[in-house]
Amino acid sequence: MKVAMSDAEVWDNRMIDAAAPMVAKEMVASAHEALDGEQNYEYFKASLNTVDADGLIEELLRFLALKVVIVGEPVPSPAVQDAWRKLMLAPGMYSNVCNAMGSQEMISYHIFEEGEDEAGMREDWYALTLTTYAAVWGEDPPLQWWPERLSWFAQKRNEVTRTVKKTADDVESKISSACSPCSSISAVCVDAS
Repeated sequence: MKVAMSDAEVWDNRMIDAAAPMVAKEMVASAHEALDGEQNYEYFKASLNTVDADGLIEELLRFLALKVVIVGEPVPSPAVQDAWRKLMLAPGMYSNVCNAMGSQEMISYHIFEEGEDEAGMREDWYALTLTTYAAVWGEDPPLQWWPERLSWFAQKRNEVTRTVKKTADDVESKISSACSPCSSISAVCVDAS
């Protein structure tokens, strides 16, 4: 069962069929059963690099159920997106999860890529994903896995800034330690920069 969505303007609680929550819960339960039988499941859990791998997997499965139940492009949180990518690295396991959710084919992986965010659509669709999540699951998404704002570009910018700053600090530290044996070399190092 899919709920038609023409665009972000109509994607709201009114577009969710009354049966969607029950169907989505059954999908997640079936997907958990499929994962429990997987040979590489523990390896997948460990690859998530979190103490609460079970919680992240639950959120991933809930997100995938939204993708199956609702026609449109729900936008995953960064943590859910990362878990989804890691699940897809095990195609057999991913296929079993998709089949358990009643999808005849692999659940399509389309997220906004950098440069695709026309007029803030990504942030708008993410907000709609959070609203849809609450309507389908009957609770707000946990902040641990679903931040209130996506801020993809801000997050990427902060990661790059931290990397550049760390690299600059490392270079400065190496120059300082190389120049510290004598003050005349230090003066040369300062003059060289």
